[in-house]
Amino acid sequence: MKKKVFQFIPWIFVGIMIIFIFANSLIPAVGSKQISSTFTTFVYNLLLSLNVHLDYEFLHHLIRKFAHFLEYAILGGLIYIAIQLKPLTKSSIINFICFLIVPIIDESLQLITPGRSCELGDMMIDGSGMIVGFLLIWLIVKCLAKSKATH
Repeated sequence: MKKKVFQFIPWIFVGIMIIFIFANSLIPAVGSKQISSTFTTFVYNLLLSLNVHLDYEFLHHLIRKFAHFLEYAILGGLIYIAIQLKPLTKSSIINFICFLIVPIIDESLQLITPGRSCELGDMMIDGSGMIVGFLLIWLIVKCLAKSKATH
């Protein structure tokens, strides 16, 4: 019984991450920009202290796009772990494709959020992040298994 319950815990984390992503998309543009500007200012000042000069708006753009990529990379890794423990279906491809729909829903939510927009480029960044996170965890698991097998 405990093993069956344990298998669903990663799906809970997947759900929490999807809620986090959707919640971020529902933050109006003014609030979203304020949050990312705070982080951008911190990074900008850190880079200046290291004598690295970047245009503030360019850095802000990079940070916003990287945030998309990172949150979806985390989601992709969580999905890999969840699928390994308890797949939604017997087909790993179908399991993963189900979650490629998340970026589409995420960007679509921004259509109803004041000042936000639905962008195909962001969907591509999101999907890419998810694939990279999925593959990164897969690679780590394979390397750990190989290392364990040789010892």
